[in-house]
Amino acid sequence: MKRLWTDGEIIAVPATVDLLRRMRSAAVTEKPSVYLRSRGAINNFWGGHERIHSPQEALAHAEELADAAGDFFAAKLSKTTHRKTEFEKWQDLLSDVKRQYQLYGEMTYARTSVGEVVGNLIIARLRSLHIDPDYTVHWDLFKNNHLGANSIEELVRKDLGIISPLSGDYLMARVYRSYLQRTRIKSFPVHAAALSRDLSVLVLPTTADGHLPFGDKSAIGIYLDTTETGNTARALFEHLQTTYPLKTVHEPKMERTEFTQSKKIRKYWARRE
Repeated sequence: MKRLWTDGEIIAVPATVDLLRRMRSAAVTEKPSVYLRSRGAINNFWGGHERIHSPQEALAHAEELADAAGDFFAAKLSKTTHRKTEFEKWQDLLSDVKRQYQLYGEMTYARTSVGEVVGNLIIARLRSLHIDPDYTVHWDLFKNNHLGANSIEELVRKDLGIISPLSGDYLMARVYRSYLQRTRIKSFPVHAAALSRDLSVLVLPTTADGHLPFGDKSAIGIYLDTTETGNTARALFEHLQTTYPLKTVHEPKMERTEFTQSKKIRKYWARRE
């Protein structure tokens, strides 16, 4: 079977997910603990690169990193890549910020390992996107999720903003956004949401003047890959209803949807057995 990704590209995926989880931890840490401040002070004394970040700084770094990774995957899958430009941008960002967040632990509610997220969600979904892009995009955005639209044409036309949990979910949302931008010219806007480990705290990115994202939109959709419990989907939905009381917040899927292969995908794998 022809390899879709190089070793360097594969290695960079779990490193990116690990860093996004650490950035999520930083984003929901309003007041660093004494332990965290002490570790930071010791690290700085010995000339280390680890830093304490504000929530908004961490969210900005996370969105920038996921955007670069998502754009690389979309460029490669759509065959619109500009030589090595997208990969180099992703790798440069990964190298620049990964040492800065080592003070923070990985944060995930579902307690899925980085390997599970990378293998079961990201790599598997990207492989399906490579084999049958139209089917995979439609299945994930409109069967696996409820965004308030039923087609790509409706999604990019509607007065709608998408919010996705800061994790592998947001990374995949950015892949789809960039892929549609490169293949359909139009796409949808998306921002990350950082949820605390117990799901009680939500942090969203804000503009320079302190406003929440999508102030100009009438509705909010939620993109995520629901696990067995659906607790993340439910918590994010409830938080967004409170945060945007005057907007329509479309209720996400609360139950896991098993991926059903298309005829084209089944044929692809049958030829390789």
